[in-house]
Amino acid sequence: MSKNRITTLDGFRCLAIIGVILYHFFILFAKPFSTDYYPYHNKYSNIFFFRYGYLGVQFFFIISGFVIFMTLKNCKNIKEFLLKRFIRLWPTLLFFSILNYAFLSFSPYEAITPQPVYFLPTLTITEPRIWWKIFGWDIKFIDGVEWTLLCEVYFYLVSSVIFFLNKKRFFQNWLLYSSFIVLLHLAIIAFKIPRLGNYVPWLLFPSYLMFFSLGIYFYCLFTKQRLSLSIHVAVILLFVIQLVFMQKPGEIAFILSFIILFLIFIYKNSWLNFLSSKAIITVGIYSYSIYLFHNNIGVLLIHSFSKIFKSTALYLTVLPACIVILITCMTVEKIINKFIHPPLRAILLKKA
Repeated sequence: MSKNRITTLDGFRCLAIIGVILYHFFILFAKPFSTDYYPYHNKYSNIFFFRYGYLGVQFFFIISGFVIFMTLKNCKNIKEFLLKRFIRLWPTLLFFSILNYAFLSFSPYEAITPQPVYFLPTLTITEPRIWWKIFGWDIKFIDGVEWTLLCEVYFYLVSSVIFFLNKKRFFQNWLLYSSFIVLLHLAIIAFKIPRLGNYVPWLLFPSYLMFFSLGIYFYCLFTKQRLSLSIHVAVILLFVIQLVFMQKPGEIAFILSFIILFLIFIYKNSWLNFLSSKAIITVGIYSYSIYLFHNNIGVLLIHSFSKIFKSTALYLTVLPACIVILITCMTVEKIINKFIHPPLRAILLKKA
C-alpha cells in the first residue's frame, strides 16, 4: 500500500462498494425492476439500504473528485496525468472483461450473456450507442456497471484540460464549466429540445458533475486552501440544483450522509476510526476490481450456489459468491500490480 494513501478514503470506498453490491445482489435483478434472477426472488427488495445502494456510485464519484485533484497537482503535465490514469484503469478493465466474458458465456440468462462485439465499447470506454449507429447492432458493455467508467474518463479529460490551462483558477473554472453544463441540461428539459435532450445526458453527464465538484471542494477544505465566498456559494447552489435530479427523498438522505461523512473526515477524522480495520481497508483497496467483477458474475454465482446447496439461504448463496469474487479480485489485481503495472510505467511514463 502506498505511503501516501489515505486510509479513510479506502474505508469510504468499502462503504460505496458494499452499497452497490447490496443493490445488485438483492434489487436490480428482481421484480419489478427486471426479470427475477435471484433464487430468493424479491424477498429483500423492501430493505431501505438495499434499495438505495446504487448511490454508492455517486459516493465513488465524490471520492474520485477528491483524489483526482490531488493527483493532478502531483503531475507535471496532462500527458503524465492521463497515462497514469490509463495504467491504473485499463489493464484491470482488460483482465476482468476477459474473465466476465469467459464466465458469463455459460450463463443460463440470455440478458447477461455477453457477445464478442461487446468488447468494443468496453475496452474503448465509449458509449455503446456510438457503436449502434456505426454497425446497426445491439451492442452493450460486457457488464452494465462499466457505464460509470464513461463518467470517470470524461471527468479525467475535462478536469485535466481545465487544470493545466490555469492551475491557480482550476476550481473556479471547473465550477463555471459544471454550472454551464447543468444549466444547459435544465434548459433542454424546460424547453423540451428533443435532439439535444437525447445526447447531452450521455455525452456530458450533467447529473453527475456535482459529485465530482463536491470531491474537489472537499479536497480544498482538507488541504486548508483559501476559498472565496463566491466558491462556497457556487458549490451550495450547484448542490441545490442537483436536487432537481433527485427523484426520491431517500436519495437526498443518502447524498447528505456522504457529505456528512466527508466533513467528519476533514474536521474530526478520529470519529471514523471504525473504518480503519484491516478487512474494511482491504475491500476498499480492491474496490475497483470488485466493482468490475461483481454484478452479472455475482448473479451467476448466487444462482450456481443455490443449485449446488439446494438452498436460498444467504449464507449458502450470497456469502460464498462474495468470497469467490473477493479472492478472485485480490489475486488478479496482485498479478497486475506485480507483472503489468511496473513495465507499463517504465515504458509509458519514461518520457511523459
